Amino acid sequence: MYTFDLFLQVETSKNKNEEHERRVKVLEGKLKFKAEEADRLTKQLKEVQLVEMEALRKQSEEARLSHRREMEAAERRAEEAEARVAAARVEQEDRVHALEARLQELSETVGTYDRLRQHDLVS
Repeated sequence: MYTFDLFLQVETSKNKNEEHERRVKVLEGKLKFKAEEADRLTKQLKEVQLVEMEALRKQSEEARLSHRREMEAAERRAEEAEARVAAARVEQEDRVHALEARLQELSETVGTYDRLRQHDLVS
């Protein structure tokens, strides 16, 4: 009887051992599946990050180029305005010179007229 009990214990232990081994295999399979899923998700995340980083890089580059174009356009407008101001200044100076010359002519004409009138009054 003692032998039979030992035999039953051994058989029970074998059955439990086999059950544990099956559970270990199932758990290993689940672990492998989860590890593969984690790897797949990590790769997807990296791909998404790369796409987003590239989009941000392009957006940054476009903003930089747009800013540069706007700055160049503003500089051109400023240079054109300065050129117009300089041209207007030259025109105004020429006009002032012309007016001064005309005033000088008129002054000489009035002086000549006064001398002639004085001379006519004296005579």
